Amino acid sequence: MRNSSSVKGQRGQVLVLFTLALVAIVAGVGLVIDGGFTFAQRRAEQNAADLAAFAGADALLNGKNATAAALAASKQNGYEDGKNGISVTVAVTSTTVKVDVGAPHSNYFAGVVGQPSWQVSVTATALAGVASKYTGIAPVIFSQEAFDPNTGLPFQPYTTQTDFTHTQGQGSDSPLTSLNVAWTNLGTGNVSTNDVKNALDGSAPINANLALNDYIGQSNNGLHNALFDSNSQPSVNTTLSGLDVAVPIVGPPIPGQTTCNNSSQVLGCFRGWALFHVVSAAKNGGGDDGTITGYFLTGITRSASVESVCAVNDTSPACQGLFHGSYVVKLIN
Repeated sequence: MRNSSSVKGQRGQVLVLFTLALVAIVAGVGLVIDGGFTFAQRRAEQNAADLAAFAGADALLNGKNATAAALAASKQNGYEDGKNGISVTVAVTSTTVKVDVGAPHSNYFAGVVGQPSWQVSVTATALAGVASKYTGIAPVIFSQEAFDPNTGLPFQPYTTQTDFTHTQGQGSDSPLTSLNVAWTNLGTGNVSTNDVKNALDGSAPINANLALNDYIGQSNNGLHNALFDSNSQPSVNTTLSGLDVAVPIVGPPIPGQTTCNNSSQVLGCFRGWALFHVVSAAKNGGGDDGTITGYFLTGITRSASVESVCAVNDTSPACQGLFHGSYVVKLIN
């Protein structure tokens, strides 16, 4: 027969164990709840940091105070530097704006295990500038005559449909007027119809890795009129119609040089990039020539596949002459 005092002692032990287990359970549940709220706060902070970085990059492109713009955007989205323990720091380079946001998270239950709050930190970096490299460009070159050399913007507002006719005549490897186009594969050799078709349908996309003044004319003067025929697939119309595409801009050699790089040519030298909206393309009256109808897009793009950029105020030889309306703002971190 058990001693009554022994039974009472065992009951006391169970109570102690239950109390300890209850504390552990409450702490565990509290950590899960606090962790969920922390995740939500981190997501809100990341959104604020991303938008602040975008705002700073936009200001950087426009010659304004990138730091002030980033701080203002962060504040507008609920994270003001120096308020309620919040810290917002902005680091600006010639082409990037980095925003770091940190804020304390007040815990509901984690204080049971000595964690009344913890710091939640995020970062975002936006790249801003003038595109120097592109991937998957359109195999068409346009003339810098379409742009004002002083501002880099179109000398006339191409906001409505404009016809750009393929260059005609012998020796016309490159656009001869502001309203001409020519084919390119970015190399110095001949451009075949298949070269252009493979670039158009994506089976052999053209990736740009050019230096300023490189020769990218078509080299063989071919019109490749089949490319304007919608019955011959792929065609310019069926593959590019309705799209915004990156296109190389060409012109005479850069100041101080008499010919294009890697060539004796005096026209067709790479001078920068532009974004062009293709409306349609067709043969001219069923003849051997064709026209691409569209207009240039200026301003900022976040969708172009850009590998690197030049700062707006960059005076290095690799970046001079690239201001043709394809400005870039994109998150890189």
